[in-house]
Amino acid sequence: MATTLAQVLRHFGAKYLSGHRLSTVQARAWRAIVACRTAALGGQQLACDGCGAPQWRWHSCRNRHCPQCQSRARDNWRSARLAELLNVPYCHLVFTLPHELNALAGVHPRWVFDALMQCTAATLPTRAGWAARAPSRWCCTPGRRTCAATCMCTRSWPVGHCSATVKETPGGSCPSERRTSCSRSKR
Repeated sequence: MATTLAQVLRHFGAKYLSGHRLSTVQARAWRAIVACRTAALGGQQLACDGCGAPQWRWHSCRNRHCPQCQSRARDNWRSARLAELLNVPYCHLVFTLPHELNALAGVHPRWVFDALMQCTAATLPTRAGWAARAPSRWCCTPGRRTCAATCMCTRSWPVGHCSATVKETPGGSCPSERRTSCSRSKR
């Protein structure tokens, strides 16, 4: 049987927490994951129909960060996103926020990420050359999937958080005839 995140947190958690502080949200998720499917959350005692042997079924935490509870939801979400993809090559684009603005992103994340999303959405068509084409020749709206991301930057000085938007852009389109066409003549 594979090692679970809950087992890792139970085994190494005390040592990690002695040197690190968690936010309220992180601490709540940590506690839920550690308690998931254990006696701490309660459960039902079931009996085998054949021999009558008792067996406990522990309740799950249902926390959205718990890999045990959310694996089915994650797999369903991933399948739905894969079904949306066009049969064209995709570009992975990352727009990072200048490090000088990361402190502002920590204080006002909603405002900063909204502005970053709007700016990258406006920048993408011009950088890709879509704006240069005549609207009559371009029969579709360029697609994109966007998400906000924060990460710990260890390569830059000073070490700190890095804020960015990540965009996935198709290299083709679905024109009015509903056929997939690539933006390049050669693939």
